[in-house]
Amino acid sequence: MKDRDYSLLRLFAEYPKGSIQTTLSILQKERLHFLRIFGILFLYIGSSAIGIAQEKGVSPLATTNKSSFTGKLYAVVVGISDYQDAGIPDLRFAERDAKLFYEFLKGKAGYSLNEDQIQLLTNKEATQGKIVAALDWMMTECKEGDQAIIYFSGHGDVERKTISQPGFLLCWDAPSKVYMSGGAFALGFLEDIVNTLAIEKKVKTIVITDACHSGKLSGSAINGTQATAAYLANQFANAIKIMSCQSNEYSLEGEQWGGGRGVFSYHLIDGLIGLADRNSDGKVALGELDRYLEDNVSNDVKPNSQIPLLLGDKLAVINSVNKESLAQLKKEKDGATVAFAPAENRGLETEVLAQASPETQEFYKRFKARLEQKLFLSPANDCADYYYLKLEADTSINKIHNSMRFNYAATLQDDAQQVLNRFLNSDLGVLTQSKLEALKKFQKYPDYLDRAANLLGEKHYMYPVLQARKLFFEGYFVAKTNRNLDRETGTKSLSYLKQALQFQENMPQVYWQMSFIYGYNLLKQDSAEYYADKASTLVPSWQLPYAGLVFLYSDKIRNYSRAKYYLDKINKIDSNSLVAHYSAGVYYETQGSFNLAEFHYKKALEIDSTFIYAHSNLGNIYLNTGLLPEAEKQYQRAIQVDGSYPMAHGNIGIVYYLTNRMELAEKSFKRALELEPKDPSFNYNIACFYYGQNENDQAFQFLTKALEFGYNDYKGLQEDPSLQTLRADTEKWNALMQRFFPDKNR
Repeated sequence: MKDRDYSLLRLFAEYPKGSIQTTLSILQKERLHFLRIFGILFLYIGSSAIGIAQEKGVSPLATTNKSSFTGKLYAVVVGISDYQDAGIPDLRFAERDAKLFYEFLKGKAGYSLNEDQIQLLTNKEATQGKIVAALDWMMTECKEGDQAIIYFSGHGDVERKTISQPGFLLCWDAPSKVYMSGGAFALGFLEDIVNTLAIEKKVKTIVITDACHSGKLSGSAINGTQATAAYLANQFANAIKIMSCQSNEYSLEGEQWGGGRGVFSYHLIDGLIGLADRNSDGKVALGELDRYLEDNVSNDVKPNSQIPLLLGDKLAVINSVNKESLAQLKKEKDGATVAFAPAENRGLETEVLAQASPETQEFYKRFKARLEQKLFLSPANDCADYYYLKLEADTSINKIHNSMRFNYAATLQDDAQQVLNRFLNSDLGVLTQSKLEALKKFQKYPDYLDRAANLLGEKHYMYPVLQARKLFFEGYFVAKTNRNLDRETGTKSLSYLKQALQFQENMPQVYWQMSFIYGYNLLKQDSAEYYADKASTLVPSWQLPYAGLVFLYSDKIRNYSRAKYYLDKINKIDSNSLVAHYSAGVYYETQGSFNLAEFHYKKALEIDSTFIYAHSNLGNIYLNTGLLPEAEKQYQRAIQVDGSYPMAHGNIGIVYYLTNRMELAEKSFKRALELEPKDPSFNYNIACFYYGQNENDQAFQFLTKALEFGYNDYKGLQEDPSLQTLRADTEKWNALMQRFFPDKNR
């Protein structure tokens, strides 16, 4: 091959950024420009939600709770998820519900109880004997004017309908049959205790039960769980009773409530902290709590039915509001992604299906299997939707139609919600997956979300949320399928994002994407800053919106003082995070401070060794400083993590070219182009490569494609020494320039 100058172009940054045209000494000598990738575009377009299902509820804060009674408060809290007898179905979150209610009572948001005023019994500690002992302790300690709270979360059941057997609360050591033989707490005995406290001792007594969970229990054939609930509702006339649902309903639990709670317990604590205080008088009355629980619990479980039952003096004050605790709770809820996941109702499902036809049982089995496999809408005759429609038409399983519909809708949107949550958590792992993998995954979300919304119906509280997410991902998909940061693409993406806000006004991921579009596509810096601030206001701990502005000002606009302003904001949140170190690396690299950039990229890799952007950018630094073996190692590591990451292939091709490994160089350039066939930079680079191989026809072919796909550096085209021979073919060259730059070639 002839000794001549070569050019492989300044490939403008892959996902998140514009082109950086830093000229390197070694590359100047060879007239080569290498690909620099900061992951900016993907961090914007590839991210969405930090839909964080945060633990809402109880954290002890300052200031003392002013109690509404003058005596002392004593409490016995019981929660059983894991029963000793395998014949009693376990629950998922009853133990956790009890522990969090216990923490609430001990904390400033509740009653600031000391250890000698409260007993917590969970799982194997919640035996019949220990529960009896705890209640006996309570009766002994309570004096007139005191208050007593009895909380139970677990199973309740009746074995046979007789006057002498009103029902049982199942303790940890309860047998699966013959409850009277021991291990179960008879409701008649509980009634005696409550009456003794409320009537004889004049103790303000509150009984809270969440014992209406579904499950194949001994009394299932006679609706034992419901009979137990009915007894609890009708007895203890002098006590306040707070029950998780009506006697003909089941109490649901799931991961969407506080990361794993019963829906009743979750909203009970939130309401008591102060969200139920409708008149803002600093006190939560029973009537206010009743209204709050009915609104929120029933809304959350639709299309299932669960309406908590509160009985007693509706004017009775249940808790006084601690202002700091309430403010903290509201802050936790602001900007959090609305959680939505399948609810547990397995016991009822088992009961109903046991009496269904073999064909229905088979359809249900296949329906659940396709949900597990995430084959929701295809193939047409063997997907979850196909079997769902058959089951929906089967009246023999009416009792589980609502829960089936709810759980199908929840599963349809689960992956999208998880991605949104990871984005909000600044989880760069999901942001740096390959573009091909991301597109394959994300392009399905709008259809899934739309189907989920339609299953629930327009009146469901999740309907506008799901529509907003659908539109978000549609806008996201438009932006990600076009690497050219042009106004047309930005305007189209922005139209979807603005529609999303009509359904959900405060969706932080939407504002984040709008910040990117305004900054990179529309070149409106003020708007980019405005929407980044909107996103960060909703989620104050979120670093990515400000990281996007660091990339924008460092790379595209070169306003380093403004970039530093937002880098400082990131560091104020957490200076040792992956986002902070990566942003700092970009900030220093764009200014040529390679030692500092190297330091921060290495710190980022200490946090996440699979972070391909840091590997690629570190390779760029070594390429920039002539350390070709080190550059090659970093690009190889990026390729090992994600073989479909085009930038690493394009950049390692430059290393191969500089070290005269032309076959490998061509293979790498072709692989990059295969992964991103419409990328103008890849097409330009391979055009330059073929020019260097004296293959001018090939060079013209790929140069034309580069121009078709948006390459528009007219001055560079006229001055690049690598294209000298092509320019010498004046007829073809002038025709090309006239076609793509008519204003400059009149």
